[in-house]
Amino acid sequence: MDQADEKVKEITAKEFPDFFKKKYLDPYEPGSELHNEHKQLLESHHPPRKRQINWDQPQHEMTIW
Repeated sequence: MDQADEKVKEITAKEFPDFFKKKYLDPYEPGSELHNEHKQLLESHHPPRKRQINWDQPQHEMTIW
């Protein structure tokens, strides 16, 4: 049963990150053992990305067809 639960968590983290956060991160206090464990699992599938802005490139206008 524990293996099935872990697999469900893994699939949920990978395929439904917003739902995973709501179910496995939000109920736990940040810094707690379970919160950290679940956060690691989520970040292993969706590592945080830094947005880079290239200020040298001109902005392209959106065209509506």
